[in-house]
Amino acid sequence: MTAIRSSKLIGPVSITVMVAMVALLMPVGIITGAAAAEQQRLLVVFPVLDTSEGYLPNAAERTTDALQIAIDDIAGLRAAEFSKTSPLVRRAVKEGQIRSVDVEADVADPVTALKIGYALGADEICLATITSLTVSDDPAQISLLLTGQVYDVDANIDADSGQVVEQLVMSNSFGVSGQSAERANYKGPQSVLLNQAIRAAALKAAQVLAGLPAEETGPQAAGKKSSKSWKWFLAGLLIAGLAMAANSGTSHAAVGPSPDAVAPTLVSLSMEPTTIRLEWMAPQGTSLTVLRYQIQRSSDSGQSWSFIDGGFVGPEDTSFGDFNVVDGTTYMYRMRALYTATDPSAWTPQLGPVTFQN
Repeated sequence: MTAIRSSKLIGPVSITVMVAMVALLMPVGIITGAAAAEQQRLLVVFPVLDTSEGYLPNAAERTTDALQIAIDDIAGLRAAEFSKTSPLVRRAVKEGQIRSVDVEADVADPVTALKIGYALGADEICLATITSLTVSDDPAQISLLLTGQVYDVDANIDADSGQVVEQLVMSNSFGVSGQSAERANYKGPQSVLLNQAIRAAALKAAQVLAGLPAEETGPQAAGKKSSKSWKWFLAGLLIAGLAMAANSGTSHAAVGPSPDAVAPTLVSLSMEPTTIRLEWMAPQGTSLTVLRYQIQRSSDSGQSWSFIDGGFVGPEDTSFGDFNVVDGTTYMYRMRALYTATDPSAWTPQLGPVTFQN
């Protein structure tokens, strides 16, 4: 034992062992950090469009900001809001990668969005639309429906030509609703209720993209970027989602509702002591999922229409009672279906006129 302790080799051997241990440990940390950085995918959120006929000012702009913030909290994603004034966009236009006309106009189709995303070096792009915006008076409440599609840039760009492929494939989609709190006798600004509804919808959309049910809420459901187990769970869900999208991929070059976004069929109007009752048949021959229905009424022979459903006519409903009717007034009605993964259906042909007689 004495010979070993006094050996001249003990110093070099100890140093060698220590260096080997450090060499084994340091690359692990470096690689892990680099791998974590590589897992951070850039998703460009294009300005949200508002096709709801709700006419609330700045609804689209507020939803764009809320959606970008909510998506940015998803583990493994870095969301950036598209801006035509950003230096990267202006440089891409100057170099001819993006047409200036595409930048100036509202980006509504995935082909243009993918071209812009490719020029900006994005991994994914997101297009979203407010398809329904309903304001209720008493109690005061605002509800909205937000639909969106996400496309993987590399999967939809031909590597050789750099052009968008003919058959687009979505990597994810969402159709979520957001409601503000109900406020009885509320006299405050609508913007307060609108912001509540927008934040609720944006959070649900982010949860769908993260692989969670939209109904789950709270900080734990939103996902924490520091959670390693959640990263693995998210990765598995994203891979499964991409596989499902690849198996069911369809072309989305055209803007507007899918051909499967079939309208319901209005069947009849019937007079009751205190109401006019509408009855309809659910959309036939569609593979899409109905989120809810919207119903409009006109009392001026179809010159103007107003929403009367309150945002609460569910996919299982086949009738609706219009109780807010006036004796001797003539009404006409129409409705449409809101779907979870595409724009709403067309409006049904109007049903009526019918004059309410109490």
